Amino acid sequence: MPHYRNRKFDVSTVLTSEEARVKEVIFQLKEAYAAIPSTEYWSINILDNTINQIRFYSETDNFTDSRMCKTLLNQLEELVERMEETARRGCKSGNDQGQFHLYHNEITHTNNTILVERGGHPIQTYCSFDNPNFLTTDYSDFCIYTRRWFEKLRKGSTYLSIAGSRQRVIYFRELRRRLAEGKGVIGYA
Repeated sequence: MPHYRNRKFDVSTVLTSEEARVKEVIFQLKEAYAAIPSTEYWSINILDNTINQIRFYSETDNFTDSRMCKTLLNQLEELVERMEETARRGCKSGNDQGQFHLYHNEITHTNNTILVERGGHPIQTYCSFDNPNFLTTDYSDFCIYTRRWFEKLRKGSTYLSIAGSRQRVIYFRELRRRLAEGKGVIGYA
């Protein structure tokens, strides 16, 4: 959207007079996400890009409100807490329908690749290009390749949901350590 280029981040550009409608859409999206079973593969670097973006915006004075940096870091901390609980329970947001399987893979890079399956068959793949932009395809060979890639990832990953309590505690402890380190570098420890 051209009118947002070269502008400082200001939450009021997102939450305007239509705040109630935005909140309703967010609620609907969260509910839909919570109902979809998913398997996710995370590296230990999953927070790095977000922390670096917050740091960059802070260091270049790209927040219109200086408190936004601290707010975002605190919300990131809350997200880590919620995701650990989601992994512990093995389902999303208290909704037992949306099973959640989390794996830690040490060698995968942090990208967003989403494979959509229906009836156990891969039907569509989304790959992040320049967040929030995605490339997508329903080309069968590519979707099957993506499914095999995920199966290969699973074989080299540590399961963190439900039964993987020791590994989960260690993993999320390290995420919190990295987040605290990032807060310290930014000046919000």
